[in-house]
Amino acid sequence: MANQASNFVAQLLEYSQDERHAASVYGGLATAIDSLLEKDPDREVHIFGYSFGAVVAVDFLYPRASLHDTADRRIARAVRTLSTVGCPLDLVRLYMPDYLNGRQNLLPELVWRNVFIAADVMSSNFHDSDDSEEEPPDGLRFAGENRTSCRYTDHRLTVFNIFLRRGFISHRN
Repeated sequence: MANQASNFVAQLLEYSQDERHAASVYGGLATAIDSLLEKDPDREVHIFGYSFGAVVAVDFLYPRASLHDTADRRIARAVRTLSTVGCPLDLVRLYMPDYLNGRQNLLPELVWRNVFIAADVMSSNFHDSDDSEEEPPDGLRFAGENRTSCRYTDHRLTVFNIFLRRGFISHRN
């Protein structure tokens, strides 16, 4: 388990540090949505991202302004919601505190629901304080998004949870 976790963290940080690589990965999401809309142009799209896929979805919908991305009209019209579970962006921010700075919101009306488990070291609540509240006053906001974080379970992160492997509760195989 420890080897899997360290490999995951290494891949996540490698992805996060290379803007062009990240853009090529989340470009696959744009291609997939475009393919859906080719078949049904009036379709509503709801994006669900789990773990690393949640980071990819966030990077797609909130790209770095330096990449000068604009939303395809059809995608902007179709995408309604983003749901993330076990999103490890707080882990990325631990190593790269400015990771979410300078983002643009491609879809200002997008509703984003994030589900996190406070006992999971890789699950983000998007704030820098204690996990006891779902949306504390100092909640991290970027690009003006409409995000709500919801705790799943009352489990809390403790040293014992990490040693007992409960610190990776939503990222088990």
